[in-house]
Amino acid sequence: MKNTHQIALNTPSTKADYSGLSRDELLEVIVDRDKVAAAKDEALKHIGKRVRLLEDLLRLEKVKRFARSSEKMTQQECLFSDEELKDCLASNDEKDLLEEAQSDEPKKKKRKPGSGRKPLSKSIPREQVKLELSEQERAGAASTFFTVVKEELDITPAKVKVIEYMQEKAIFINDGKRSVVAAQMPKHPLKGAIGSIGLLCFIIISKFCDGLPLNRLEKILSRYGGSVTRATMASWLIRLSIQLTPLMNLMREHQNNAKYIQMDETEIRVLKGVV
Repeated sequence: MKNTHQIALNTPSTKADYSGLSRDELLEVIVDRDKVAAAKDEALKHIGKRVRLLEDLLRLEKVKRFARSSEKMTQQECLFSDEELKDCLASNDEKDLLEEAQSDEPKKKKRKPGSGRKPLSKSIPREQVKLELSEQERAGAASTFFTVVKEELDITPAKVKVIEYMQEKAIFINDGKRSVVAAQMPKHPLKGAIGSIGLLCFIIISKFCDGLPLNRLEKILSRYGGSVTRATMASWLIRLSIQLTPLMNLMREHQNNAKYIQMDETEIRVLKGVV
C-alpha cells in the first residue's frame, strides 16, 4: 500500500489534455482521480490529528513551565486552550496583586520551619575576645559595658605529641641487700603498643564512624608527624576487638531489652570492600 503523503506529492500539478481519450479511458482517469482524492483526504485527516496532538503537548508544556506548580488551580480547563490558559494565568496574577494591595503591610516571605542559621550550642566552651574602646573614645563616658555582637565556631586542628612516662623508682637497703620499688604503670588495653588510648579511640571513630580507611589514616598521622603504618593499626583493631568483647556483649544485652530496634544498615564502601 502506497503512503498517502507520497500519493499527495506525486499528483500532477499541470492540467492534462483528455480530448483525445475514449469514453473508457476517461472513466479510468476519473476513477484514478477519485482514488487520489480519497488518499489526500485520508492524509489530511492524519496530519490534522497529528497537529492537534502536538498542540495539546505544547499547551501542557506551557502550563508546566509558566503556570503554578500547586494542584490548587481554580480553572482546570485552561489546560486545553491558549485563550483559557492566558485567562488562567492573568487571573492568578491579578489575585496576587489584589491581595497585596488590600494588605496594609508589604507581603513578607514565610520562613519554612527549621530554616535559617541555627544558634551554636551552649555546651561548647567559649572564649571571649573583648573589643575595647581607646582612651580617647572612652573619655567622658559615665560607664562602659560589653555586648555579644558575633559568634564564630573555631576548631583547633589535631596535634600529635609523644607522652613520656617517667617511672619513679626507689632503692631500699635491708640487711645489706638492695631492692628496687617502682611506681605502677597505668593500665593499657594493648600491652606494648606505642599508641595511646586517645590515639586508639581516634582510629576507631575515624574508621567505623567516619568511614575512613586505614591507608588514609596513615597519611593523616604522617602529615601530623606520627608514623604508624596501616598494618599496625589493623593489628590494634583486631586485638581491641578481643579486649572490648565484654563491653560489646553488654551493649547487645541492653539493645535486646528494648521493645523494638532501629538501625541504619547503610553500607560504607572502603576501597573495594564493604564494612
